[in-house]
Amino acid sequence: MSRYGKVLIIDLHSFSSEQLPYEGPLLKDRPEVCIGTDPYHTSSEISEAFYQSFNKTFDTGLNAPFSGALVPQAFYLSDPRVSSVMIETRRDLYEDEKDAELLENFAITSKALKSCLSAAVSSI
Repeated sequence: MSRYGKVLIIDLHSFSSEQLPYEGPLLKDRPEVCIGTDPYHTSSEISEAFYQSFNKTFDTGLNAPFSGALVPQAFYLSDPRVSSVMIETRRDLYEDEKDAELLENFAITSKALKSCLSAAVSSI
């Protein structure tokens, strides 16, 4: 942060294709990708850039089924130079959820995710 004066944290996760007991309200359809945001640390520009980029390739949810974005406690709600966004990918896009073996389309999905991420970062 000292070199550029700001930082963007990109928090990557995956989630089950089936809703798990600890999750919030039941969603009828689970998107392929979920973009999670934080009201303080995710600007509308960042939120829109990530949503638009991923939604061109994947069925994308915004803060559903998960919301929030990782921010180190020392900066949380106190340093606007720290931005954060979360990207959750539904596991059945790239692996067999029963045995965690990668599917044949793993490389294609990985490349598509990387392309969306690059486009989103480039647009902000």
